[in-house]
Amino acid sequence: MGHRRWTAGIAVAVVGLTWSAVAMAGEWVVDREATPDGQRTNVVASLDAVEPFQDWLGEECRPRLVLSCEDGATRVAVDVGSPLEVEVGRFHQSTVNIRLTKGKAKTVVASHNDEGEGLLLPKPEKWVKSLAGEELLHVQFLAYRIGPQEVHFELDGIDAVVDDIREACDW
Repeated sequence: MGHRRWTAGIAVAVVGLTWSAVAMAGEWVVDREATPDGQRTNVVASLDAVEPFQDWLGEECRPRLVLSCEDGATRVAVDVGSPLEVEVGRFHQSTVNIRLTKGKAKTVVASHNDEGEGLLLPKPEKWVKSLAGEELLHVQFLAYRIGPQEVHFELDGIDAVVDDIREACDW
């Protein structure tokens, strides 16, 4: 059983010799946990989309943006929460349109996670750096059997999250 202490809006849990901290940065949920060897800190930050969408079964899905540094590797993912459409000529990949605040949309090819419900963006370190100072992230993808969906993320607190990922991944 771990101990939990709340300090200035940050929950700190002590489980054995592992420290884990969960903090709120705007709507961000940030989890920090020491690696088993104690040499690094893994950081996983997640943010729910502003609005949900209805999947092909009529169920509500609220995508989540996930930025992480785990075992020194940076990752950027959008967990859609519903199956992604299979595109002709692509195996476990989707074409995704991404726009930051008021900039131009960029089209990228993202890999699917193992469950086929998450988009893993290429060049994640570049994407994390590009989010610094931004207010909004718009992501458009093809959801299974219902076509294009666009979701929005309000990036309040993103600079602190980028700093956490940068520090954990040492770049």
